[in-house]
Amino acid sequence: MSLDDPFGRSADKRERDYQNLRATLAAAGVDTAAQVGAMRRNLYRNGLVVAGLAAAVTGGVALLVPRFAAFVAICAAVVGIWVVASTIRGRAHLARYQRELDGS
Repeated sequence: MSLDDPFGRSADKRERDYQNLRATLAAAGVDTAAQVGAMRRNLYRNGLVVAGLAAAVTGGVALLVPRFAAFVAICAAVVGIWVVASTIRGRAHLARYQRELDGS
């Protein structure tokens, strides 16, 4: 039993997420390490693009409507945390899929 997930709900959700991703990748014909590596690089690039867009929107709103700058900065921070968490989780799932491919 884990103190941060006593009933295993988070672990179950992560496993379901991985199985869904695995099924989607298999259906799409992603079956080589090179393809998975390219997807991992794209995932990282896409995370940087979203983070850059969030920073640009935050800066634009701060310049145009300074009164809402703090609110928009908080929203951008939440989006940033979500993007980082999603990128890390996605890369971990892809790494697991690649390990399964290498083991097959």
